[in-house]
Amino acid sequence: MPNHVRTALALLWAAWAISLCVIIIHSVQFPGPILQDPGILGWPAALLQALLIYFAGRTSNIARIVLAVLLVLAIPGVLVLESLIVAKLFLSACATGIGFVLRLAAIALLFTPAANRWFRYQKTPAASGVP
Repeated sequence: MPNHVRTALALLWAAWAISLCVIIIHSVQFPGPILQDPGILGWPAALLQALLIYFAGRTSNIARIVLAVLLVLAIPGVLVLESLIVAKLFLSACATGIGFVLRLAAIALLFTPAANRWFRYQKTPAASGVP
C-alpha cells in the first residue's frame, strides 16, 4: 500500500471519529422524538462511511469514487459554518470544518498517481488464480 493511501485512510478514519463524536454529542445535547434525533441520519451515514473507508483500504475503486462524490455532496454542509458560529455552536463548527479539511486532504491523496496505480493494479485472489 502506498504511503499516500495509508495516510489518506488514516485521515478518513480521523474524520469519521470526529463525526461519530459529533453525532453522540448532538444526540445527548438535543434529545427529542426519535424522528428528530440528530442520530437518525447520523448513525446510518457513519456506518456507510466506515464501510466505504474499509473497502477503499481493500482496494475498492468504487468505494474511493463514492467517497469523492460524498465529499462533493458535503460542500453545502461547509457553507453552514457561519451560521453555526453565529449560533455559538463552536464545537459543531470546528468539527464540521476540521472533518471537511481532513476528508478533502484524504480524497486528494487517494487520487494521486501512485494511488491510482495501486487501485488499478491490485488483483483479487480469484483473478490471480490463488485459491
